[in-house]
Amino acid sequence: MKLSDLAKQVMNEDTWGNNPSAAGVSPVKTSSAPSAAVKFYDVSKDFANFENTITKEEEAASKNLETTVSTNLANKKVMARASKGSVGQTEQDYTIDVVSVDVTYMSDKFYIILKGSDKKDYYINTAFKVKVIGVAEKKGDQTPSSQPSAPAQPNKLQGKGPVGGIVYPQNMGIGANKHA
Repeated sequence: MKLSDLAKQVMNEDTWGNNPSAAGVSPVKTSSAPSAAVKFYDVSKDFANFENTITKEEEAASKNLETTVSTNLANKKVMARASKGSVGQTEQDYTIDVVSVDVTYMSDKFYIILKGSDKKDYYINTAFKVKVIGVAEKKGDQTPSSQPSAPAQPNKLQGKGPVGGIVYPQNMGIGANKHA
């Protein structure tokens, strides 16, 4: 058989349509339209409702735990076994002046985070008990004041005093004087 004859047979619709066994293919029956008695059930809607229910219950349980731990530990000085800064750090016993409590979900696990007065996060190891020492010490606001201190003498180079709270205006562009 020549290659051109074989190509003609392949291209010929009659070979495929009328005699499928000639091409080495068994005939396939096509199904008729689905009958009226066949019904379909969409599982995705019920599964989405299931997942929403689980999510809502997890959120409610998380808020409940956060509230309970906060009432017992907030504004108190405690000693706890925790990792400082992030999950996975080495755990030590820390003395913490607890400012707030947070419950968060990371890496397929819930964590209780105590926020200290030193503005650090302490990830509590829940296998150990937390020792409540007493009331947290109230430290004064150690942030620097937002008011800049004005110099005693006005800037003599400009011949003017401070304008709008800016004592020495800065020019930080391309044309800035590097030696001023």
